[in-house]
Amino acid sequence: MPKNNNLILSPLALSLVFSLVIQSIAGATPLKFGQFDRSIDRGSTQESTQELPLDSSQELSPKADRSPEAGAKQTSFCANQLAGSIDQIIREAGFARSQLGILVTGVNSNQEFYNLNGDQLMIPASTVKLLTSAAILHQLGAEHRIRTSIYDPGDNSLVAIGRGDPSLDNAQFQRLGQQLRNQGKGNINLLIGDDSYFQGNLFNPAWSWTDIENGDAPPVSSLVVNQSYVYLNLAPQQAGSPLRLRWSDPLAGNQWRVSNNTRTGGSGSSIQINFNPNENILRLSGNMAANRGAEEFGLSVMEPSLYFVQRLQSELNSLGIVVNQSKVQSNGSPLVIPDLWQEVAFVESAPLRELLKEVNASSNNFYAEMLAAKLGRVTTGDDRNWLAAVENTLTELGVDPRGYRLVDASGLARQNQASARAIVQTLQAMAKTPEAIAYRDSFALAGETGTLSNRLRNTPAARIFWGKTGTLRGVVSLSGYLENPNNEPLAVSITVNNSQRSTADVRFGIDRLVVQISRLRSCNN
Repeated sequence: MPKNNNLILSPLALSLVFSLVIQSIAGATPLKFGQFDRSIDRGSTQESTQELPLDSSQELSPKADRSPEAGAKQTSFCANQLAGSIDQIIREAGFARSQLGILVTGVNSNQEFYNLNGDQLMIPASTVKLLTSAAILHQLGAEHRIRTSIYDPGDNSLVAIGRGDPSLDNAQFQRLGQQLRNQGKGNINLLIGDDSYFQGNLFNPAWSWTDIENGDAPPVSSLVVNQSYVYLNLAPQQAGSPLRLRWSDPLAGNQWRVSNNTRTGGSGSSIQINFNPNENILRLSGNMAANRGAEEFGLSVMEPSLYFVQRLQSELNSLGIVVNQSKVQSNGSPLVIPDLWQEVAFVESAPLRELLKEVNASSNNFYAEMLAAKLGRVTTGDDRNWLAAVENTLTELGVDPRGYRLVDASGLARQNQASARAIVQTLQAMAKTPEAIAYRDSFALAGETGTLSNRLRNTPAARIFWGKTGTLRGVVSLSGYLENPNNEPLAVSITVNNSQRSTADVRFGIDRLVVQISRLRSCNN
């Protein structure tokens, strides 16, 4: 059946119009870590100083005199001393009233060094991505690329076929246009965007509307560009006047009708955005001081396929390829490309091993959901079967299916559950596959990259812990590989649920645990 983006929207719309105060966005052998390439990917990372429902790469422990290794009396210790030292940190960190799951094991062995509620199902937040990315990588392979094509049916039209590349952007559209221009394409009567490669819903029904509204859960579609995301810029004008409104891309912004009831004046900023799920109307209200700088708000593009076609048409026009009209084509089943159609232009994504760095190191929900849909489509013929594909792959790898329950691929939904053991089993299993290095290299490196770039700096764990972070309201998690120079490589999983402490304090406590575990040494008994 065609995509339906009303599954989550209509029930909500029956009862209320949502109001959201959006804050401004300022080979198959056991793994031996010592053999890894230690080069660092220093790609840019979005950072935030706010407590948001998604991972943030900003360390939220700002006190200069507070270090995760504060109070440490030993530089290293034996396994029989680990439990007592971890228990002490748990008490000092104020985790007593929280639900806590911790498991520390060898990567290449089944030796458990510490286990606290390791089999208990908990809300994992974005560490879910460790499970889904393992399945995606193991099935598709590290060098898998996603192809976007333009076909010529021979009737002065062009058909764009998207296959779920989450990294597609304006620059790749320019490359498509250059290929068409080099073939002498000058005037096209009709540009068609076929979005039937994926048949599932745009939005997961387990996501909250606010997650969708503020761009934390962008829509999943076979036709996407610029991550189906747009920025709304609001700036003060003369006192008493409405705020000036500008879109980062008017083609995306024009999908909304805007009711601007804002006012320049007062002090500070109190901008509110009201969004009716049944109408593409943004109602803006609130004040912004006249001397305040412009503020930017991120929003999901609600009709990604339409935006794709319009954006592609615009890029082609800019290259002198006149496109008279464009439209989106949806089918009840994926399009079977006729033999007579000629592929006249194409672009391919970076290898999957690079795309997964965006999933794990940067904790990008959109990439996670898109690649999971791709997994379902490639392995079963239907993107809607992504969960079965993940579960079957993890079972093949030896992960106990009783240790997790997933409803999305990114960890955004609070209905997800996973035990520390399921995550550790995944880490151990992937370490024995040909994809081991690509998997580990997709993680953030403590003190260096991704969501760990500003955590665990100047500690024994810096540059030896490769991890995946997770954060939701009341949930903080961290799991990954610890390249302990004085012991075998370790698999570590820590999850805190139902914490009454700030995200900053919980992260700081978790970091103390990782630092302590990094001091574990191999001892002769």
